[in-house]
Amino acid sequence: MPTNRSWIWVDTILAIVRFIYYLTGVIYFAQHPEEMGIPSGLFFLWFAFCVLAPHLFWRPRYINDVVYAITELTLVGLFHIYFIFYVETTVGISLLFMPALILGYLGRKNTLVLSSIVLLFLTLSIYTIEPRFMSIATYYFVLVVVFSFGFIFNRMLNTQRKMKLLLEENLQKTALIGAQNKALEQYARKVEELTLEAERNRMAGELHNTIGHTFTSVILGMDAVSYLIDLAPEKAKERLSVLREVAGPKAVTPKIRKRRFTSLI
Repeated sequence: MPTNRSWIWVDTILAIVRFIYYLTGVIYFAQHPEEMGIPSGLFFLWFAFCVLAPHLFWRPRYINDVVYAITELTLVGLFHIYFIFYVETTVGISLLFMPALILGYLGRKNTLVLSSIVLLFLTLSIYTIEPRFMSIATYYFVLVVVFSFGFIFNRMLNTQRKMKLLLEENLQKTALIGAQNKALEQYARKVEELTLEAERNRMAGELHNTIGHTFTSVILGMDAVSYLIDLAPEKAKERLSVLREVAGPKAVTPKIRKRRFTSLI
């Protein structure tokens, strides 16, 4: 199953380091042909296949750590066993150092366990030609250190990747909250505008009703005065005073105008 991450600059650097490391192996065997055990052409063809084949499953746009681990451990492991049981030399153990680094870097839970077990048995296989405990312990210690370095580097990158994703998620949430706040501010302004408009309409309605009531009161009062002016001049003057108060600035509320208008009748 392919991993859910893309090829990054670290993969490029490790791939280059891997090729350089195995290139030094080519140079070494070219200088020591007696350790090949088979014709040089066949040996280097086999060596090139062991180096290149795993990259079918670890390359830009495609990373499958499970198949890579199986391919790497199988090819390099067979090369190592060839040196142990056919050539009878421990030089093959050095070929395991780079796979340990890459597998520690690429590995997830299942592949880490598989790689650890296989590397352990491949290291123990040198007992047949190198039975000294310290030699085996030294080889295995180096493998553990290299494997752990790759694993720790992988954890650091995963942590950095998760922090980056968390930061992007927080930025998206912040942008969403900002957009929602802006929408709420626009809604609040709209509500305020509607409230002010409703208040203006209410005040305009009250003003209209008040002025209309006042004019009606004044007209009725003047009609009453026109009847009283000949019959009861004093009473007509009194009614005119009331009319003046009804129409004047002190009569500020409809209730006051209504009470004063009532006194006219």
